[in-house]
Amino acid sequence: MADAIQSLVESFASSSNTVLMPISSLERRQSAIQKLEGDGELDDLEQVDAISLFTRNTAAADSYLAISSKHIRTLFICREISQKP
Repeated sequence: MADAIQSLVESFASSSNTVLMPISSLERRQSAIQKLEGDGELDDLEQVDAISLFTRNTAAADSYLAISSKHIRTLFICREISQKP
């Protein structure tokens, strides 16, 4: 038991030197755009529409990044861009 506690203390001590900074909106949008381009599922105009959406709506970019399935990401973004303002 003492070894487990000591290990936990050492873990906290070593991780306290690491500062986690929140990812900015700009970085999240950039990540979403890069993932969109990497997926290669949309034609050029659809990609431009998606990029415009991410520029206006960081929540859409966050949702896109949170979806692990490429197929579901594509369905999501197609639905979002079809509902243009």
